[in-house]
Amino acid sequence: MRWVLACALSISASIAGCGGSVSDEPLAYFDDAGNIIETGTVDTAVDTFVPDTRVDAGRDTGRDATYDTWIDPGCPDAPAPKPVFECDPLKAPPGDCPKGQGCYPYVEYPDDPCEHEIYRSTCITAGPGKQGDPCSSTMCAAGFACVASGAGNVCVQMCSPAKPGGCAEGLVCHPTDVPGIGACL
Repeated sequence: MRWVLACALSISASIAGCGGSVSDEPLAYFDDAGNIIETGTVDTAVDTFVPDTRVDAGRDTGRDATYDTWIDPGCPDAPAPKPVFECDPLKAPPGDCPKGQGCYPYVEYPDDPCEHEIYRSTCITAGPGKQGDPCSSTMCAAGFACVASGAGNVCVQMCSPAKPGGCAEGLVCHPTDVPGIGACL
């Protein structure tokens, strides 16, 4: 089995090789298949590999395994807030909104990592975009929502994931980020 030592260069590395007396950059030994065998650091003063003694509990063993670190921010258990819907996005247009407007769902993302997202909907002026039309610079029509897709941001008909048959033939209602609101794709 061929062993390869991967040396992560630090900013203080010289052109000839790793510099400094102790490198705290992660290093790894890989096997021929690219799987990590052992991780650690190098004491460059004595050119000695210092193995990492931490246990890799359930993390992957690919080339990026030495970087798999998640730190729990210690958030308290708190229930998610209830959605704040000013209108029903699934009602036939204009639904709960004035004529010329549509009801659009959206997510209000928190600023703090321990806060929850808030799911909302509001009435705003409807645009012209229908199924598959781009919506990066224009609004979608009432009853349609702008979603990210492999083709970019496009308008798609909204539907209820809990009720089959809400989409045109050949399309399936897929859940969105807003619970209870789906998109015909």
